[in-house]
Amino acid sequence: MLGKLIKYDFRSCIRRFGPLWLGMVALAVINGFTIGHVLDNGSITGWAQFAFGVMPLILLIVLWTAVAIMSLVFVCERFYKGLLGDEGYLSMTLPVTTEEHIAAKAITAFLLELITGIAAVVNGLLLIAVYRPAILAEIFRALPKVFRYIDGHVVTLLIEYLVFVLVGSVGQTMHIYLAICLGHLAKNHRVAWSLGAYVLISVVISNILTLCAPLLNRIPEEWFFTIDEFGTHITAFAPIAWMIAGAILVEAIVAAAFFFASNYILKNRLNLE
Repeated sequence: MLGKLIKYDFRSCIRRFGPLWLGMVALAVINGFTIGHVLDNGSITGWAQFAFGVMPLILLIVLWTAVAIMSLVFVCERFYKGLLGDEGYLSMTLPVTTEEHIAAKAITAFLLELITGIAAVVNGLLLIAVYRPAILAEIFRALPKVFRYIDGHVVTLLIEYLVFVLVGSVGQTMHIYLAICLGHLAKNHRVAWSLGAYVLISVVISNILTLCAPLLNRIPEEWFFTIDEFGTHITAFAPIAWMIAGAILVEAIVAAAFFFASNYILKNRLNLE
């Protein structure tokens, strides 16, 4: 049943963001062409240069910003309307646990953020490919040389950091969900209370991390990277790896705490009136 819930939410995601992702790709191609043939062409000036050179770039930046904002709105909207709004009456009658409802929303939000990130990378590559194909070809030719000069420990740490970012993304989504659930406990002004709950939780987490900050100040500088003629190396791989692993564990614990708190509210304090 979890798969069906994800499928339903993901369809809604594709309907809303599919055209925007395609628009990003189209504008990237257009900007690659206009930058190369309009902005770099000194013979085109004035309004023509603005209309055909600058305006497409402005539109691309606006679209990127709009997608980022709409992604956040979608994450909040699907959780609120799907579980706490009018759709909640139907959702809560389904033979599905509240854990599955929350997990489905969180997985859909994660997929949305992941696809949007990939679309942004593809966007940049397409712009470069159309603007200066030789630059993109040179980048791909240089990658094997770069990897030869990177220590294996560096790759491991980069992978660890990527996991940290992904877990942090899930934790941020669960943070939003818990704030919405807490705001829903109020009888009036639930959006305002949700915003207040989000800020309060952020302050608490920030203070906890501040208390832990002195531990990081004790890390010797020689633990980090050194670069010589043989490449980039980690002088003390294990301590750094354990530090990042600890950060991942903390992020996972925080995300789990937010998940179970939201689940408790939906199970025991839900009021759809």
